[in-house]
Amino acid sequence: LKLKSKNVAGRYQLKRAIMEIGPSGFSFEKFIGEVFKKQGIIGLPPTLGKVGVSKHVQADTVPSSREKRAGIVEAIWLDSLVEQEESPRELQQRFGQKALRLSEMKRFGLPVPPGLAIANTTTDAQLDEALDVIIASLENQTNRRPGDAQQPLRLAVRSSPPESMPGLLLTELNVSSREELRQALAAVRASWQSPQAQTYRRLHNIPEGIGTAVIVQAMVAGDMNARSGSGVLFTRDVMTGEDRLTGQFALRATGNQVVGRSDIETWPIGKLRETFPEAYRQLEEYKTTFERHFGAVQEVEFVIEDGRLWFVQSRDAVLSPQAQAQVAVDMTNERLLDPIRMLTRLIQAQEAQQKRQL
Repeated sequence: LKLKSKNVAGRYQLKRAIMEIGPSGFSFEKFIGEVFKKQGIIGLPPTLGKVGVSKHVQADTVPSSREKRAGIVEAIWLDSLVEQEESPRELQQRFGQKALRLSEMKRFGLPVPPGLAIANTTTDAQLDEALDVIIASLENQTNRRPGDAQQPLRLAVRSSPPESMPGLLLTELNVSSREELRQALAAVRASWQSPQAQTYRRLHNIPEGIGTAVIVQAMVAGDMNARSGSGVLFTRDVMTGEDRLTGQFALRATGNQVVGRSDIETWPIGKLRETFPEAYRQLEEYKTTFERHFGAVQEVEFVIEDGRLWFVQSRDAVLSPQAQAQVAVDMTNERLLDPIRMLTRLIQAQEAQQKRQL
């Protein structure tokens, strides 16, 4: 998108969209001029926060995604996933959106539990043959062993579909033995075929046959003790766009309990200042990291285990039209978003608002 005089129709459409959403007295011409002046940009600016693909990395004892021999499970450490030779889109199709996000988060220094992603192309027979390798690899990564009295290895098994399917696929927590891991992997993979998941895919035009990838991670327990908890964080207010942390958390609870049970007592995210001041300080610090790298307000699932903060998922948050417009302008002024992407989002916000009025 270039704001040149010859593109009269496009310029008028853009102006009308911004004027309808913007506050009273808002000047389109002044706004555009100030944005480009602050950015020091002439012409089309580069996009921000895109993670590139670098050299292929062999994943220690876990076979890499490039090995296609029969009997070899396609599994890659989360640390190495974004460094594979395939494009991000190809990786997302086989290892899922959630795994790719977690890999990106680890790459730019966020605390993510160690784990690996298993491709949706892997067969049940391949998984059965690879269970011992997977467990041994995670033992080496975590320094923990199944059944150990002091440091037991407990695992979380999560779905990772190519496109987001929030709340529709299974998550299995506290997996602590080989047989339980086998059952957990089968259950998570089978949840792809649940009636609710099939209906969602039809409504959102998601292909049926691709299946879900699976993430196997070291378990971080939000219900460990009084210094533990779980929560959901939004990096900005999703209704107004105000630049403040919002969300909820619960003491001595797992993430599944926070989002899936009504009998769990939850607290506004601001109360973390009192109960876990260090974790809250970290959340405020990491907020900018999330937004700078992903270029959008984030919905983040986190766990505090015995006082230590971990992130287990992040996705682009769903915003109201008002919040979408406010965030687009604010993030541009904060140099977290380039002007072209900002203008596109303002148009999207205006279109969403028009749909709501129909």
